[in-house]
Amino acid sequence: MLGIETTSITFRGPAPTSHMTLASRGFSLRPASYISLVPRIRFIPIASPKLRPAPPTGPDWLHEVKFDGFRLQIHKVGDEVRLFSRNGRAFTDSYPSIVAAMLRLGAKSAVIDGELVSCDPEDKPD
Repeated sequence: MLGIETTSITFRGPAPTSHMTLASRGFSLRPASYISLVPRIRFIPIASPKLRPAPPTGPDWLHEVKFDGFRLQIHKVGDEVRLFSRNGRAFTDSYPSIVAAMLRLGAKSAVIDGELVSCDPEDKPD
């Protein structure tokens, strides 16, 4: 099970500038009363396709081939990478090569929603 990691705080209400303004705005001086922790990486529920009698057409639509793989959501924040299944299960430990590749990605943060496919030696879906 993944624990929630935090990197920032969010204030409820107007941003405080001093203890005097906190008290004058009705905040208790106990931090728990006005600070909530924000998770760094969490699963984002996916949008599932709906079966239709025919694919949409027109210049605004792109289509891709559906391989026989499975959906994978990849999150990168700094030097931390997490992989999730389509249902939000933790897959990070199962695919260390994907984690390593994401760490080499030049972006500081990214969320990739894709399909993980096994290929044969000729790079054809297996």
